[in-house]
Amino acid sequence: MTIVTLDNFEKEVMQAETPVVVDFWASWCGPCMMLAPVMEALEPEVPGVKFCKVNVDDERDLAMEFQIESIPTLLCVKGGKTVSRPAAADVTPGQMLKKTTFWLYYVWAIAVSAAGLALISQASGVVWEASADQTAASVATIVGLISICNAVGRVLFGGMYDKYGRSLSMQLVNGLFILTSAVLLLAMSRGSVAVVILGFVLGGLAYSGVTPTNSAFCRAYFGPGHYPVNFPLINTNLIFASFGSTVSGALYDAGGSYNSTFFLIIGLAAVGIVCSLAISAIDKKGN
Repeated sequence: MTIVTLDNFEKEVMQAETPVVVDFWASWCGPCMMLAPVMEALEPEVPGVKFCKVNVDDERDLAMEFQIESIPTLLCVKGGKTVSRPAAADVTPGQMLKKTTFWLYYVWAIAVSAAGLALISQASGVVWEASADQTAASVATIVGLISICNAVGRVLFGGMYDKYGRSLSMQLVNGLFILTSAVLLLAMSRGSVAVVILGFVLGGLAYSGVTPTNSAFCRAYFGPGHYPVNFPLINTNLIFASFGSTVSGALYDAGGSYNSTFFLIIGLAAVGIVCSLAISAIDKKGN
């Protein structure tokens, strides 16, 4: 397959004498890796058609020009005009629910969302335990840092998924939750509000990665055609994740320590790591 860039797109695609199929792809995209060997095997079987590929990470201008909203996307060009652009990954809700990758991701989303909700539900108590001298206003301000970092982090994680892909984005969320718990365990042992603040900043950033990753994963793996239904289905993970608050509260009632919440978060992040690795294994097998 011919590798196409902005510099040679006009010559290789628009001025080609034969019809051209252009595959818009990225190295981090699991479905792209699954499609690649199919396209390579098809090329010699269709001698009257030229096959090209465009890496959207390297050629963002081309991706924007042709309004590539999800990958893989196939662009069919004949005589310098686009004649078709079928979505290579366009999965119905019913088909999505039958895919192992969906359920692995769904469990990941439940685990990390539960971790975030567990942290938020116990945040005020964590501040009070670290320093009983805090006023109600200062406690509310400190806890509010989680929401602030959640908002800022969503933008950062959206850009990260675009640039580095699913695996790194998911594992960063997992890692940040583990780091959050480690910092807060240290804060409790030292009775330090400053360290609590650092933990809340990290926790807010960790939790912020869930929503943009949900959206990006849904479009990348299941396509844009049924996105309005598929994305809300993924977000139903919050029904189950909400019990993270309940469990963390019960653990505190049983042990009288917020450390149990932090260990719960570590356990949930560990589940997230396993799910992410399992999706990577399926992507690799598909390739």
